[in-house]
Amino acid sequence: MKGNSSALASSFEFHKRLEPFSSFVAREKLPLAFFGGTFTLIMLAALFIPDASFFYSRVETDQLLYLLKAKAFVETGSAATARSAINSNPLPYAAMPGLIRSPFMMLFNEFDYQLRGMQLMNVAFGILVGTMSAYILSWSLPERLHRWAVAFAFGFMICSPDWLTNMFVPMADLPYATFTLACVLIAASVFAGEKPLSSRIPLLVTWVVLFGIAFGLRYTAPVLFIYAAALLRQRWRGRTVPRWLLVAMVVIPVILLAGLIALNSTAIFGRYLREPVSFFFVSDKKGMILNLIGASVPAQIVPGFLLGFQVRPLSSKMDPVFATTPRDAVWVAFGVIVTAIVVYGAVKAWRRQLPEILYVLAPLPVLALMIPSTARYLMSYEPFIWAWFVVGL
Repeated sequence: MKGNSSALASSFEFHKRLEPFSSFVAREKLPLAFFGGTFTLIMLAALFIPDASFFYSRVETDQLLYLLKAKAFVETGSAATARSAINSNPLPYAAMPGLIRSPFMMLFNEFDYQLRGMQLMNVAFGILVGTMSAYILSWSLPERLHRWAVAFAFGFMICSPDWLTNMFVPMADLPYATFTLACVLIAASVFAGEKPLSSRIPLLVTWVVLFGIAFGLRYTAPVLFIYAAALLRQRWRGRTVPRWLLVAMVVIPVILLAGLIALNSTAIFGRYLREPVSFFFVSDKKGMILNLIGASVPAQIVPGFLLGFQVRPLSSKMDPVFATTPRDAVWVAFGVIVTAIVVYGAVKAWRRQLPEILYVLAPLPVLALMIPSTARYLMSYEPFIWAWFVVGL
């Protein structure tokens, strides 16, 4: 307990001394313009040189259901009426990934133009994620290397099949990363800053709005409260905090969460709550752990890491297989070494980034259960994993 309190104190001081995000952007404006601009041009070329029909077959499974939700919202005013067929029951699916793209369905009648608009939104999200990720990675680098943090962030996204897929079609990963990373940066600025919270009301309201959108995109968003609570606990340590403020800081999140759960109850209780439970009882636990440490975490360091396997390890959702060939055994062993470096880096960074460590660890048991999607779900936590890999090296 004493060690945790000491780590919280040193982490709070670390966040207190962090360069503001706006200052980082102003100082690194040339690298951001060059690498961010290059990223944008490559993405626009990849999106607009092919005919829009090239992407039709890639709008499938989750993203197709998101678009059905958006279509129902535009036509009826309620996403809850979305169905996959006329006589079927309404889809128990998250609506927000489609709702944030629904303006393009309102603006255009042709699906080609609707899809192009969504893709442009994805590129804008990509620029924001790349910039925020570079800033977080810069926390673990000397200032002279910050430009290379920018280069790595945008370069990784260009080379990653998962990020590219998120540029092409309307998935949830990219907007979720955008809104959650923004929440992290706002929390670090407000709760570890010297200004009184009463003077940061606009930012706090922004945090609440961004959190609400993030929750609608993916229901693991409440882990953001853990990050904020870690900073707030140290901010108020040794101070006399008014009782009404303590009550408000507990009651307001509870009310906010209750309201968001009620709005998304059909999706949460109709589908998303059952999935991790079923995976827990049915899936192979050894394969689950190996998928996490030998494939999913390394995929956040080496773009396209899963493509290196000779035999596709996730061909079975519940029982993934690794090391079925000598080459695969070597590759998964390499993946475990990469994860070990990340873990070592997190341990080394414990006294500076305890809130970030808690933020990543909190959803990990649930993310590990979702075997086919573990690597994709970890994308939202990538900049922290990058930072710990650098420290581990």
